[in-house]
Amino acid sequence: MKLLDLYIIKKYISTFTVMLVLFIPISVLVDLSQKIDKFKENELSTAEILSHYYDFVWVFGYQLFPIFLFLSVIWFTSKLASNTEVIAVLSSGISFYRYLRPFLISASIIALLAFGASMFWVPNASESYNRFKYEYISKSRKVMLTENIYKKKAITILYTSAIIMQVGRWGIISHGNILRIISWFIRLRRKTSVG
Repeated sequence: MKLLDLYIIKKYISTFTVMLVLFIPISVLVDLSQKIDKFKENELSTAEILSHYYDFVWVFGYQLFPIFLFLSVIWFTSKLASNTEVIAVLSSGISFYRYLRPFLISASIIALLAFGASMFWVPNASESYNRFKYEYISKSRKVMLTENIYKKKAITILYTSAIIMQVGRWGIISHGNILRIISWFIRLRRKTSVG
C-alpha cells in the first residue's frame, strides 16, 4: 500500500470517528434533558440510566451512521480540495480510479464495522432500549412497540440460506434469475411480515 493510500484511509476513518465522537454526546445530552423528569419520577439508579444510555448510543449511532459517513466524506474531501491535494495527485499522473481506491477501502472497513454492529450489538441494544422506554418512559402505552427492534441474526441467516437454496435450484445465475431471486425474496419477506 502506498503512502497516499494510508494517508487517505487514515484521514477518512479519523474524520468519521470524530463525527461520531462529536455528535453522539450531543444527542445523549438532548435526550437526557428531555427525560430527566421521568428518571426522577421513577427513581432510577445511576447504573440503570447509564445502561439505558449505553443502549441509546448504539441504537442512535447506528441510525445516524449513514449521515455521519456522508458528512465525513464531504468534509474530508473538501479539506483535501482546499489544500489542493486533489489537484496535485491527479496532475502527477495518478488516474481518478486509482485515487478512489483508498476511499473504497475505507468505506469497506466502515461497512464491515457497520455489519458487525448490526449483527451483534445493535439488536440487543435496541431490544433493551425499547424495553426501558416501555417500562419507564411511556407508561401510558398498554402494548409495547416492537417495530423498531432490529432483526436478529437467525432471521438473516434464514433469508440468506433460502436465497442460496433458490440459486442452487436454478443453476447458473443470469440476469433473469437474479430478478427471480429478488422477487422471491420480496414475496418471502411479505409472507413473514404478515404471518
